[in-house]
Amino acid sequence: PLVKAADLSSVAEWAWKPAPERAEDREYAERILHDSMGVRQEQTSREKVIRVARYLLSRTVEKRGEPAVAMAALPPLSQWRRVLSGSSLLYCGNYAIIFAYFAHRAGVPCRLVGCGGSESDGLSTGNHVFDEVYLDEPERWAYLDLMDGNVFVQKDGRLLNTIDIERLLRFNGPEPGFTALHYRGDSLVELPFRDASETARDYFNPNTTFTFYYGNYSLLTNSRNPWEKMVHFLYARPYCAAYSDSIDFFRYEFYFRLITQYIFLAGLAVWL
Repeated sequence: PLVKAADLSSVAEWAWKPAPERAEDREYAERILHDSMGVRQEQTSREKVIRVARYLLSRTVEKRGEPAVAMAALPPLSQWRRVLSGSSLLYCGNYAIIFAYFAHRAGVPCRLVGCGGSESDGLSTGNHVFDEVYLDEPERWAYLDLMDGNVFVQKDGRLLNTIDIERLLRFNGPEPGFTALHYRGDSLVELPFRDASETARDYFNPNTTFTFYYGNYSLLTNSRNPWEKMVHFLYARPYCAAYSDSIDFFRYEFYFRLITQYIFLAGLAVWL
């Protein structure tokens, strides 16, 4: 479905939820958070995000590139281990899911957002993925794109979300006071947004459609057994929602999925 900006504020609906994992994996993740990232419970959500993002970027700046085919089917922690071992590179989707996993473990809600360039019909190709985090202190979602090396983006000290940035670029351009906290060298430095961002120049444009993924998207698209596969197949709600400031169109994917499900069930009932 096509949603409005007001529909995107909920934390319960949108915050990414991990699949069940082994106790040893949770312990491994907790050690990374505590010992390597320096994340502590008493820190603000903004400080936790900075620590998680800075550590992930410090370990991956030389490992960007086309990932191994198997990466897409792996859970976030397994993807992280493969990147560290040198058996795969990582790209935007891997960055987004790995960060979402560690942010969740740090107690910071995170969601996945997709976008892309535009085809001749004006619809987005949807070939870039990044994150938004929900910060308790300003009580709002904030944009973050590790593939671009940007941890936060702000305008005159106010942290921005995806829609804020799209509208600023569309109507005002990268004016003074529009900055990004950008990873350069081994540090996070504040730079003018036009100097810090490469992908935003390509993907944030008047014809872009943003895809916001509901929190249970990863659970619904990764089944561990035939029963889960059947339950997820029959799921009667959308996996994601589209947002655009300039394109008003009807998205058929959700309804096509429901219709094919009902046809499948009817066929199965007739066969039985």
